[in-house]
Amino acid sequence: MKSRVALALAALVLGSTPTWAEKLSDDFRAEFQRQIHKRTYAVVLQKGIPTVPINGLKSDQSGAATFGVDVVSPSEWHSSTGLMDTNQEIGEFLDVGEILEVVDVTFKDNRVDLRTISTEAKKIKRGAWILKTENRETVSTNFKFFFPEQWKGRYLTREDVPAALDYISHWMRPFLDEGSARHFSAQVVAGDAPQQFQGSSSGRQSAPTEAARPATRSAAPAQTVKKEIRVGMTALEVVDIMGKPQKQVTFGNTEKWTYADITVLFENGKVKDVKF
Repeated sequence: MKSRVALALAALVLGSTPTWAEKLSDDFRAEFQRQIHKRTYAVVLQKGIPTVPINGLKSDQSGAATFGVDVVSPSEWHSSTGLMDTNQEIGEFLDVGEILEVVDVTFKDNRVDLRTISTEAKKIKRGAWILKTENRETVSTNFKFFFPEQWKGRYLTREDVPAALDYISHWMRPFLDEGSARHFSAQVVAGDAPQQFQGSSSGRQSAPTEAARPATRSAAPAQTVKKEIRVGMTALEVVDIMGKPQKQVTFGNTEKWTYADITVLFENGKVKDVKF
């Protein structure tokens, strides 16, 4: 009788496990962590990714808060709804070109999780009216990269790592050091980012993402620009309208971009003023 019960329970457990779940081999994990690991840096390549201050919006998380994002395709994500996702209240959004530091890498049967923090503090607003506050704080996002539909049922090995990196690079471009990440970030902001991602030693490359493509618009007339360039715009949005500046000067967290008919002043990566 006991053996029958045990067999029935075993069958129930096996039956409840999705048969399509990918399996990540030890050599996949080892090769992946050779490419992306703790203290790896990454440059954000898509707009609208939410984040949250590491202490939580109620300042009660003691550095443990992170916004969970389920990445389910090269262009689609949704908020995580797992048991551990308790900080799904948006504090801010990551900017295209923003530099993240990877602080943890974990593996599941069908995904890789990259927990990141931004290298630049972001303005976090709390309260309302006279109680409203705005402070710069460190923010965190946990990217959960669910592998593509066509990978289901496969046992992934180290040969699959370049394809996994290509998939991830639609959302963020990884770098082994911060200096390289900052160089690429500047290219993204200026619209000069390389259009292809060097996957790994295999030489495989992915198609360019929309965020990484250089801007192709020519400079617009001043009267049109006056209407289009607005305070609060990101550098990438300005490049999309104006193209690359003729001259670029940086001092501290402030930048001055000079064009033929216009000068754009940035503070902390966003337009502060426009001069004609």
